[in-house]
Amino acid sequence: MDIKNKIYSEEETGKIKEDFKNMHLNVKCSFEPYIKPPLGIRPRWACLEERITEIQNAINRYIEARKPIPKEWVEDLSESIIKLNSEYTDKR
Repeated sequence: MDIKNKIYSEEETGKIKEDFKNMHLNVKCSFEPYIKPPLGIRPRWACLEERITEIQNAINRYIEARKPIPKEWVEDLSESIIKLNSEYTDKR
């Protein structure tokens, strides 16, 4: 006889229900519910990439306006690129 089609007596059904109930009562939940940590800080490389893009955009605007590019911007761009490259190579 196929187990799925078996008809259980009241006594068997009661025993199965009791076993099932006891089985769940004996299981201990050993994990803590997940609590999302607070927002931290952005990674340094993300800030550097944003800074590089910001400087490049400013330089492009000055070029379009035919204005001289401040040398501090070029120095800042160069330093930021060097820092970003070292961030990537340090991770490897």
